[in-house]
Amino acid sequence: MHIKKEILKSPIFVIIEILSIIFFGLFIVSQITKQEPEPEPEEIKIELIPYTNYNWSLLNTDGYYSYEDDNYTSLVGIDVAAHQETIDWPKVKEAGIDFSYIRIGYRGAAEGILHEDLEFENNYEGAKENNIQVGIYWYSQPISIEEAIEEADFVLDILGDRDIDLPIVYDLEETFFYDGTQSRMRGLKPSEYTKMAVAFCNEILKNHHDVMIYTNLDWALNHYVWSELEDIPIWFAQYDTIPRFKRPFVMWQYSDAGKVDGIDTNVDLDIMFIRKNDQN
Repeated sequence: MHIKKEILKSPIFVIIEILSIIFFGLFIVSQITKQEPEPEPEEIKIELIPYTNYNWSLLNTDGYYSYEDDNYTSLVGIDVAAHQETIDWPKVKEAGIDFSYIRIGYRGAAEGILHEDLEFENNYEGAKENNIQVGIYWYSQPISIEEAIEEADFVLDILGDRDIDLPIVYDLEETFFYDGTQSRMRGLKPSEYTKMAVAFCNEILKNHHDVMIYTNLDWALNHYVWSELEDIPIWFAQYDTIPRFKRPFVMWQYSDAGKVDGIDTNVDLDIMFIRKNDQN
């Protein structure tokens, strides 16, 4: 029978051993939690100053916004969708509305299914019958160039041979859900958003329609590479006394809480700037 003799360790040895275990543990934790550095965000440059081709001191904000100078005049407009429910278009015309942008459809932000706007037919016919200029917009939620082209083709199929007076608008925005559901576009880069916008617009142009891009301040600052979109007109949304956006734009959505006779809900209000030498 062998008796195991217990070896007594000196206090210094014990301390060294404990410290070694601690440092080894910290090393393991650091390796487990170590992450690759996040890539630098794509640089987007935009100055928050007003576009200088318009003299904002001449903007008339008494009632619907209007504008007049030596080079430009303006039209009063709204943009509508199924959210506005049934619209009394004769009353809208009498209220002084010159043009209306009508949503033709959208892609579902969560499930990705293409939908025609339920009120598109009624709104198109109502505006046309009352001599209100018509443009259409598409609420886009693609995750690839192929889906952006698919959306453009869907728009063209619905539009068919209907006559429109204004460019077809590409409206790409991120949707937020109150139940915590995330938009299927979350995480895409500005270069990807830009390529999808270009793809949609090119498909529309190939089919002999003019195009325009709708953007708000967040998307202007953080989601588009403007050097790739130089030739596409802009419809800019900012609810402020004047729009603080340096790039050229032809339309400004200045309110989402407008009141127009003939529409029971709030409605977006727009002003379109028109060069006088471009008028017929």
